[in-house]
Amino acid sequence: MSQGESNDAEKDSGSLKEGLSESAGDPRVHLVMNLLLSAMFVYTLLWGLDFLGTLEFTRLRFAFGTVVMMGLTRTLI
Repeated sequence: MSQGESNDAEKDSGSLKEGLSESAGDPRVHLVMNLLLSAMFVYTLLWGLDFLGTLEFTRLRFAFGTVVMMGLTRTLI
């Protein structure tokens, strides 16, 4: 590899780093990831509580818990 090629590679990696650090990402991806991760967490929590006999697992509790968890993560993070 010649000196000119290595300088080009360094310029490209610098612009990639700048682009990644300045990018906020697509908000739709953040929303979907938040939905999926919140739903998985609430499902696991409700399943565990149902298994212990503390709280019955229902779809309404699952939906409400997911919405609450999404709101909390959106607000706190």
